[in-house]
Amino acid sequence: MSARYPSRGGESSRYQDDVYLAYFKDGEPSWVHSKVLESYPHLAKRVSGDPDDQWPFHVNFKEFDHNVGYAIIHFLYTGTYRSYKAVGQDSAQKYQCELAEGLQVYIAGSSLELLKLKVHAEIEIKCLCENMSLQNIFEVIDDLRIGLDQVPTLEEYLQDRMAEAKFGAPGDTTQDVVRDLESANTISTLALKTLALQHQCKMDEDKKKKSAQEALQTGANSALRFIECELEFLLVKKAKQGGRLFKSERMRLNSLEADILRIRDRVQGKHLSGNVEDPDTSAKGDASIEVASQNRGEKAKTLKKKPAGTPGNKQKLNTRGLQFDHTGATWLGRKANLNHVHVDDLESFEDDISTLSDSIPWMTPATNDSSCDAW
Repeated sequence: MSARYPSRGGESSRYQDDVYLAYFKDGEPSWVHSKVLESYPHLAKRVSGDPDDQWPFHVNFKEFDHNVGYAIIHFLYTGTYRSYKAVGQDSAQKYQCELAEGLQVYIAGSSLELLKLKVHAEIEIKCLCENMSLQNIFEVIDDLRIGLDQVPTLEEYLQDRMAEAKFGAPGDTTQDVVRDLESANTISTLALKTLALQHQCKMDEDKKKKSAQEALQTGANSALRFIECELEFLLVKKAKQGGRLFKSERMRLNSLEADILRIRDRVQGKHLSGNVEDPDTSAKGDASIEVASQNRGEKAKTLKKKPAGTPGNKQKLNTRGLQFDHTGATWLGRKANLNHVHVDDLESFEDDISTLSDSIPWMTPATNDSSCDAW
């Protein structure tokens, strides 16, 4: 240096440093500066010196493979995680190689008390596992001969995957997983095959139940449409007749209403098999029948209290039914003896009685004269 610009009196540069050789289990050693190691005091015990060696300062990382050692040195300098990228392999093999290295780096981070390196390796492991099938993950674990207790986060991750039945890689189906596991020969892969088969059986059962439910829904909808059409026809007929129907039609109307309620309850899952009925379902299904029965009962009571006949009507109403003369019966097209007509029939016969009352006086012989009004 020129005399005009003298040196700083022997002050050493902060970039001046001793360099150590870091040795690994295999492969070439790497160089590492002593100032880098000073940031991690607990690594000082790994430094040694041998004046007889060509390079006297050494760092011992001999329990780790060269790839793992590379990740360690990279972290010491940068504080980040980076692994060797596998080349010339398919995606499944590539992920397996990187996962194996990530697991080893995780264990090395725990051993060297490099907590940040451990966290970085954990993130890398989870990202790799998301792209792998459980079978490939278990194969890596078996090859490395490591226990899941050494990597607790991976154990938790695998439990969640199995609970969610995510056995394959993205895009793989359960059938693909079972097919790939046909040649399983380790305890872990056999256990995985068992879980996959159980899940497949469950899926098949759920599919059958869903198909049965869809078939029930389709059949129920068709039945409802048919019943509702018939019900609508009877309601229109009832409206045209002033709200009156014959007994058989009233019974059919009530039956259709009850059938509609029962079908809807069955489709909604409220139907119980056997002879035991759900109280709510039974109450809903029979509501219309109960109301109709009450209306018929009230009408029957009202009709029973009416006079049996009128001054202009010679017919008598007794407790056994309706009786009238042969002339009126012939005119109405009925038999002469109408015994055993129940109270429920009174409403359907009410129009007949009214018509008969108006028609018979001029159809029968007059009382004061020998001639007939009809003639």
